[in-house]
Amino acid sequence: MTSYVPERDIAIVESLIGWKGRLGWKQYIPSKRKRFGIKLFALCETSGYMYNFIIYTGADTIYEAQHSQEPVTSRIVLSLVDSLLDKGYRLFIDNYYTTVDLVHKFVKRRTDCVGTIRANGKGIPKDLQVKLSKGQSVARYNRKIMIQKWHDKKDVLMITTLHDKTMEKVLTKKGEIEKPTCVLEYNKKMDGVDLADNYFHYYGTARSRVKKYYMKMFWHFLSVTTLNSFHIYKRNGGRLKRINFLLELGEQIVRKYSSQITFGTRRSRHQCHQDLLNVTFRRLYHILRNKNQQKGVQYVLKRKSERKAVTGAKNAILVCVPHRVLRFSIPSNKKAKKISMKNGMRKLVHLQCNVIS
Repeated sequence: MTSYVPERDIAIVESLIGWKGRLGWKQYIPSKRKRFGIKLFALCETSGYMYNFIIYTGADTIYEAQHSQEPVTSRIVLSLVDSLLDKGYRLFIDNYYTTVDLVHKFVKRRTDCVGTIRANGKGIPKDLQVKLSKGQSVARYNRKIMIQKWHDKKDVLMITTLHDKTMEKVLTKKGEIEKPTCVLEYNKKMDGVDLADNYFHYYGTARSRVKKYYMKMFWHFLSVTTLNSFHIYKRNGGRLKRINFLLELGEQIVRKYSSQITFGTRRSRHQCHQDLLNVTFRRLYHILRNKNQQKGVQYVLKRKSERKAVTGAKNAILVCVPHRVLRFSIPSNKKAKKISMKNGMRKLVHLQCNVIS
């Protein structure tokens, strides 16, 4: 975070890394494209650049120590923007985080704030509870802070340190209407962040069949780094589209680091035979040498439903998956000694090793 200075307008959003496996702090957010997953609280530029984030892990979520006495929602916001306070930034947040007390803290730290706020929140003036007809608005001030209520299809309550109660004319499908200036700017900035959140679903590096949640997180953050680098590239005048940028980035990484990749030497026949003693059927594929069935000869099938021993070919060839260069034939059922394991799997020992020509 020390090598990049974000733009003036920043926003806090929720992001979800899709995950349906077993996980104690998995979240359900029905409004997201992937409803189940790992929740992130992210601090982004309104252009979509992700500057900071917090991974939500329930009661074990890590926040900045100096904000540990704050309410949970305020703790999230202050932990994310801590390094940007007292620098004149403009923060856009929604009503999940916004409170009057939090906005007062931002005023003291020279940080402007614009956001929606709940009507029943602490510190809301009682005279804002009046009913309004469509298009009407009412505002109340407390020094630099303004709370404005505006009725469109429903009541919208805004709190801001940047705007006054000015209304602007906007052309819609139903004609020309007036909207508060703070509502228009809030929608514009948050729409940019929401659009950037959707970028992860295009050309993403995450794989749908990842079996470990931490690998899912790794691939997600790899997508974040590539998207951030693309934003910096465009800001510096780059003209490539995102797909072409990613292809060029991949080629440059391979060209730079391919010389540092070390390749292992070919394993000897003896070494592979020793390793085979600890290899289960889960890591071996079977190939039939011929289809002439012989009574009493057993081999292993890959599928779980077919994992039991069955009668098959005279000699079955087992290919070692990790090495991919050696195969092992079973000359007879007598020499293939079975050893039972706790999980119900079986392994073979005393196998004859043959090098693939």
